[in-house]
Amino acid sequence: MVDSRSDSIIQSECEAGVATYLSQVHQDHRARFLKVGILSGLITGFGTFMASRQVGFDRSLALVPLGVGLLGSYAIGLMTQDKKDQTHAAAFEEVCDQYEEDDYEEPDESAS
Repeated sequence: MVDSRSDSIIQSECEAGVATYLSQVHQDHRARFLKVGILSGLITGFGTFMASRQVGFDRSLALVPLGVGLLGSYAIGLMTQDKKDQTHAAAFEEVCDQYEEDDYEEPDESAS
């Protein structure tokens, strides 16, 4: 059984509506891709920096993979953020409908 704190959080999200929920899902999606971009950019940037010591090219070129990783991952996050909107909206409606039914049925059960 879900505790009352989780119930109140879910109920407040349901009251905010599906648009607010999808906005939060999009924000989380972009943040996840940005984290991937930071990590991949740092790894490839460090590799480029270490290679510059061995090969002898300019060390400032290590910033190129960092920038490409950040911008590329964030761009992919922006382009794909709404790919699963229908699935997320359906899941939102299913959960919120369940809570609306539970709220509707509670007074009947307590009156018995």
